[in-house]
Amino acid sequence: MGTIKTRNRGFTLIEMVVVMAILAIGLSIAIPGFNAIGRANAVKVEVRGLKNMLAKTRMDAVERNQSLTTTIDGTNKRCVVTDAGGATLSTTDFDGVQLSISPNSPITWDSKGMADNTYTIGLAGQAATYSLIVSAAGNIQIIKL
Repeated sequence: MGTIKTRNRGFTLIEMVVVMAILAIGLSIAIPGFNAIGRANAVKVEVRGLKNMLAKTRMDAVERNQSLTTTIDGTNKRCVVTDAGGATLSTTDFDGVQLSISPNSPITWDSKGMADNTYTIGLAGQAATYSLIVSAAGNIQIIKL
């Protein structure tokens, strides 16, 4: 009875180079897509952060039983919350987005959690643009443009 010899051998250098080349091509195609997703998510994080800050300010006005004001400064990409006496309660910076508000005036929250007007706040980044709508009733809604 004859024996069959099998050689246990690994991958050749050529096979490894071909596999590495295929992986490199695949990654070079996929990475720009991942970067765009990252930029879009960065804007979304800023939008949610602003919405949460506005909702917290609204709730703080109710808890304190006093008016609070949110000033959105598009030039410095900053939101400042002040109390009725003008004391600064919090400051939030928004990097990587352009801020705008219409009408261009501070949002005043009364002790019942209602805003003094209806506002549209625009946040624009490299990959996405959103609007936050603040109704006079105090509701805050995110809209992707």
